[in-house]
Amino acid sequence: MPKLRIKRGEGAAGLIEKASVIADARHKSEIRALRRTVQDLTRQATADHNRSEVVAALKARPRRPVPLRYKKNLHRRVATPVILCSDWHVGERVRADKVNGTNHYDQHEAAHRAHRLATALLWLNDHHRNGFEIREQVVWLGGDLITGFLHPDQAQSNTLPPNKEVLLVQDLVGHLLDSVLSMPGMERVTVVCNYGNHGRTTPKPQIATGAENSFEWLLYHQIARNYAKDNRVVFQIANGEFSRLRVHRTDLGFTHGDAIKYGGGVGGVMVPVMRALPRWDSYGACDMWNMGHFHWYHSLPRVTINSSMIGVSPYGMRVGSNEPPSQAYYLVDSERGPCHNTAVWLAGGKK
Repeated sequence: MPKLRIKRGEGAAGLIEKASVIADARHKSEIRALRRTVQDLTRQATADHNRSEVVAALKARPRRPVPLRYKKNLHRRVATPVILCSDWHVGERVRADKVNGTNHYDQHEAAHRAHRLATALLWLNDHHRNGFEIREQVVWLGGDLITGFLHPDQAQSNTLPPNKEVLLVQDLVGHLLDSVLSMPGMERVTVVCNYGNHGRTTPKPQIATGAENSFEWLLYHQIARNYAKDNRVVFQIANGEFSRLRVHRTDLGFTHGDAIKYGGGVGGVMVPVMRALPRWDSYGACDMWNMGHFHWYHSLPRVTINSSMIGVSPYGMRVGSNEPPSQAYYLVDSERGPCHNTAVWLAGGKK
């Protein structure tokens, strides 16, 4: 606080002015102190009030939360399920001691897993019928359902030759289609077919005459003849590399995928796949592309890569494919397009 100092010769007016300045400074200091006191008291009162409310709430009888009531939407949109069937390799043998005990596969295990796939497909369709109206099914037969004698060691180790593989696949696909047709309200099954690279009759790939040199192309036509009298089943068998199908408002593209070259790069298989999409779109743009060949399940907004039914194999270990056996499944919503993409697990279970 400033003190009043009187200088010699200073008049009364100067003394009064100095006294006034000192009084103002004293008042401002007192006001600041009072404001700090008020703020402290206010904070303390607020804290006391909050504590009292918490104590009162703890002492009070707790209220039961009101449960949310689910209102079922009576207006269900239409959806079409898509099941991707590729890379079954039904005649190939996988010995457990060749793959560190992670897998065992032969024609009997192939039949078991194919039947599990049919059972799982019915379960998934029935599950999604709680929210969608399902009247149609798309089944993709995407190639490499048989192994054939593409490599010399397969001629030595396979449990079935190519012609017997074809007969087994015909029975297994027939069981799958009959299972779908047995669902109540199923009005149409569209079977889209692409041949793979394993089922060919020639040592090297035939680009222009791939269909004419494919066991699988012949297999698809034979299965189509078995359902020729059932107007609910429609086959679309590709004579070239690509197939295209429009489901509701969504354009689906299908190809086996062996035209993509992947040498095990750091970016994974998705790098060459994403580079291939613009080229594929130049032949006819699609909202969702579907492929197999690499035995890896991937689900992206514009491409679904199918896994395999054979699972881990010696060749798969060499190229880095170690996924358990599965196949891809998703829905095509009539208004929103592809959704609910999932892998269907095939290993294990009772035989």
